[in-house]
Amino acid sequence: MNLVVSFELNGVHYWPDAPEECREFREPHRHLFKFVFWLPVTTSISVELFNAREFLIANILTVYPPSDLLAGGANFGESSCEMLAEEMKEAVQAAKVFVGEEWWLGAEV
Repeated sequence: MNLVVSFELNGVHYWPDAPEECREFREPHRHLFKFVFWLPVTTSISVELFNAREFLIANILTVYPPSDLLAGGANFGESSCEMLAEEMKEAVQAAKVFVGEEWWLGAEV
């Protein structure tokens, strides 16, 4: 059994090696990032679920502090959705993590 915790965070990132047809992505640009975590149940569901969302948001903003380009939004630098999902899955021992950009594109690890 897994708990499912989701939230959105404003953030910026960029793709320095983007091909010419996507060159606009070489510069920092904003997205509304979607995060969905599947977390194994370890204790009381109601307490764990309530605290999990705040813990995950705090964890992300500690690793990726706010950007000067976007007040209050995370600065993900060169990290892609795939990289973020993989890193967060490992960091919090999640069963599965999805990270997406406005639900249009994303990655599940």
